Amino acid sequence: MTGPGVRMPDAGDEPALRKTIRQRLADTRSRTLAFLDAMQDEHLHGQPEPTMGVPAWDVGHIGCFEHRWLVDELGGEEVEPELLALFDPIEHPRSERGGIEIGSREELLGFLADVRSASLARLEETQLDGSQRLTRDGFVHDMVVRHEDQHRETVLATLQMFGGSDTEPYELPDPRELPEASRDVDGMVEVPETTFTLGAQPQVGTYDAEWPVQEVDLDAFAIDRAPVTNAEFLAFVEDGGYDDPEHWSEDGWMIREALDREHPKYWTHTGEGWRVRRYDRTQPLPPEEPVVHVSYYEAEAYANWAGKRLPTEAEWEAAAGVDPDTGTKHRFPWGEEAWTAGKANLGQRSGRPAPVGAYPEGVSPAGCHQMVGDVWEWTSTEFTGYPGFEAFPYPEYAAEHVDHGFQVLRGGSWATMPSCAHVTFRNWHQPDHQQIFAGFRCARDLA
Repeated sequence: MTGPGVRMPDAGDEPALRKTIRQRLADTRSRTLAFLDAMQDEHLHGQPEPTMGVPAWDVGHIGCFEHRWLVDELGGEEVEPELLALFDPIEHPRSERGGIEIGSREELLGFLADVRSASLARLEETQLDGSQRLTRDGFVHDMVVRHEDQHRETVLATLQMFGGSDTEPYELPDPRELPEASRDVDGMVEVPETTFTLGAQPQVGTYDAEWPVQEVDLDAFAIDRAPVTNAEFLAFVEDGGYDDPEHWSEDGWMIREALDREHPKYWTHTGEGWRVRRYDRTQPLPPEEPVVHVSYYEAEAYANWAGKRLPTEAEWEAAAGVDPDTGTKHRFPWGEEAWTAGKANLGQRSGRPAPVGAYPEGVSPAGCHQMVGDVWEWTSTEFTGYPGFEAFPYPEYAAEHVDHGFQVLRGGSWATMPSCAHVTFRNWHQPDHQQIFAGFRCARDLA
């Protein structure tokens, strides 16, 4: 069985399933190598802030993770143990990675290639017919592909933090032009009172954080038709929103003052008005694009200023995937069909959010635009396990972050691959961080 994130051949046809796994492994690696080729050495081995990693370490960790699950766990022979230890996140937490001697680009490429050879050899000997939960239907292989997809997004966020006029231009591999806005998406949509199934079944294409499903009762609520735009957030800035503690939670105001935040990350104000930096370039602030690089606290303050609130993650999922007329929940806002470029801004090729209203093909049954892609969306829900949550296949992914003060984000950004952008996917992050590609939309009660 395959789930909301991906379509895989039936496990009864193991040759076809192995072929699909090989192709998916090759596709994600091709994209990783293209990113690596476009990166300057100073960025590959640099660490812009202790809160972010070193891109070279992330690339090496991709190989380490693949080795753990597709070689070691499946009975293969160990490959380059010293490098496996070097790229182990338990042995080397993020704050320490800037001081590690990681090795050259060529050594990284060689390590990735050696691990891939070993994992493909084990694939030919691995039973995928359902006898083992880890390998059933290619579960663990899908997990490794999506892990690599996710680390490229992390690398993109890290590269954005370097910036500066003294750097050479950074060009995304195989860039994609974005559509213009084609719909008026102002205002809010009303979602009626409903009971729906939150979460996903344990299956290929999902993570343990999405399990198990549960019935959730929701009162009627309203939610923004589109993410909050730069123009809308600028109104908050220019109205003194960053100077008035009335809009902020106690923790949020403490962080705002401690870090002297006055606007979203990468915004600057010049004699020519507001500008935003994207990698090595600055440009006038695009008013119609979703605001990005705001923390949870900033999103919460804006919502309070606007007389609204942030949606819960259950409200977000209902607005993104549930048909109000039938109660059916879909894999994606637009239905069950796989993602295409006309439905959402995903795939790590645009370099920025699209204007709101640019994807009428991707509108949810409730009438919400751009629920996946463009920017991750903060919710008011603290990250915890669903009732009955059990970590599988390892605790480091979700279990170790449960009930530790992280906030749930939903939807994916322009830097997210489609494998991680279905309506049940849960992301989480520290509420004070701005560096991720995060924005938000607001909600309000109807009662």
